[in-house]
Amino acid sequence: MRMGSGDVRWRMRPPKVSIRGADEVMRALKSLGLERFIRVKEEINKDAILNEADAVQCIQGVSISQEEDFVIEPHGRESAGLGM
Repeated sequence: MRMGSGDVRWRMRPPKVSIRGADEVMRALKSLGLERFIRVKEEINKDAILNEADAVQCIQGVSISQEEDFVIEPHGRESAGLGM
């Protein structure tokens, strides 16, 4: 429908998947051999590495660093007024 300030129309949105009861759906997919619909994401746990740095010190590609910041905090002034 044309109007003075623009057009009004209907449009179809792209399809989307909604999951209710994810655990049950996961079991059903596995039992039916539909593992291709299950995503498994592996990632390195950096928090665990920080907790046990000695255990991974011999692994090439892993390094642990720590930086220092120089900070000046003025007395008697609110930092919001200083643009910080």
